[in-house]
Amino acid sequence: MDLPVYLQLRQAAASFAAGIAAALVYDVLAVLRLGARLRVLPDIAFCAFLAAMYFFLGLEVGDGGLRIFMLVFIFLGMWAYFGLSRGKVRRLFCKIFTIIIKTANIIKKPVKKILVMLKKYGKILKKLFKNLWERCILYNKNGSLESNEKNTRKSPRKNRVYR
Repeated sequence: MDLPVYLQLRQAAASFAAGIAAALVYDVLAVLRLGARLRVLPDIAFCAFLAAMYFFLGLEVGDGGLRIFMLVFIFLGMWAYFGLSRGKVRRLFCKIFTIIIKTANIIKKPVKKILVMLKKYGKILKKLFKNLWERCILYNKNGSLESNEKNTRKSPRKNRVYR
């Protein structure tokens, strides 16, 4: 099957860009792998990304097939990324993740206190609002006030109230 040159160039450019993207994802996951206890999780994520990328390239860009020159351009894109900017980008990601982790550590203690308070007072508020809801006054169609108990029917099972 012969492909026109413009389609081959499009496939080559998309493959080169995919190679750069794959190398970038590898660098991001390598930074995450540095401090991870389970170092296999970033590797699994990278393999899943590569599988999805190859599938997309073969299906969409390659018109149903992944050609050998596309694989060559993927590796050329990865090589270009690693050769030109790997150290700079990795240092940038390390700084970004360090800032994120420091910020998370700073706000972790107040957030934990707030969550404990919400858990403690949440039960009280839940009971209070449940009692208020059961005692609330409803407007009927005429605009007069009637008790909530008159507008509901009770279920024979477990005294459930249906509206």
